Amino acid sequence: NKTFKLLLNTDYYKYENNTFIDHTNDHNYIKNKIDNALEIKIVGIIEDPDLSENFVGYTKDLVLKLIDLNSKTLLYQKQIANKDVNVITGEEFDSFMNTYESLEKELAIYELDNPSSISIYPKDYKSKEKIEELISKYNDNNKKNNHPELVIKYSDIMKGIVGGITRVVDIVSYVLIAFVAISLVVSSIMIAIITYISVLERTKEIGILRAIGASKRDIKRVFRAETIIEGAIAGILGIAITLLLSALINIILTKAFKFEAIASLPVLSAIILILLSIGLNVLAGAKPSSMAAKKDPVEALRSE
Repeated sequence: NKTFKLLLNTDYYKYENNTFIDHTNDHNYIKNKIDNALEIKIVGIIEDPDLSENFVGYTKDLVLKLIDLNSKTLLYQKQIANKDVNVITGEEFDSFMNTYESLEKELAIYELDNPSSISIYPKDYKSKEKIEELISKYNDNNKKNNHPELVIKYSDIMKGIVGGITRVVDIVSYVLIAFVAISLVVSSIMIAIITYISVLERTKEIGILRAIGASKRDIKRVFRAETIIEGAIAGILGIAITLLLSALINIILTKAFKFEAIASLPVLSAIILILLSIGLNVLAGAKPSSMAAKKDPVEALRSE
């Protein structure tokens, strides 16, 4: 219920000798303006811990009232009538500092029928895309019909934010992909080395198998089966660890930031990863398996 006097931005200027003089420091002039100013009253106080700063909020009716009162002032009428010249300084507007838009904001000389900007708040992302599509079509029609002055210049704040986040995520993803690629190459080399060592250690076994009638293809199948089993175990173990970590991450994020199920692993992706693990193991063990199959049975039996 506390009341205040509200001065218009144009109230500080007085028209004298065909120009507007700033009387901000004229005590008597300002006092007279305050005595006849619009009286406003605080009708409520909102306490919100999420608000970062304090501010005075005007109702829509008050804003419209101020625009109406401002439109009746002499400064407003003269400025609207001549938008090429700053009626306070008498200088023409330029495209750098002294612009009509800056004076418009400073004096609040807004025209309801000619808004400088319109803020649109879509209810969801699909609606945002629909609005953007309609604006684009409107602009294309104006360009096609040679009406560039009717083209709407718009900025998508959400798109900018999402775009920035997406770029960061992409960069992080590329870095992770590089690490994963290096890990896969190293792992493949290690698998090949382990399989090769296995071939060397089991040379006599290979000779015995060949001696009792096993073909080169059979020998190759033995080592291939081993690499398939190793790949399957490694893939399943990796998926199990991933699921466990995802569950822990979801629990922590839900408690700390109220996010739900942000980390997940689709079933199809899990199956593909297991198959990829098996494939890499088979590929890495292909050369050592081929070497084992080509060993001479007699020489293999004499190895120990």
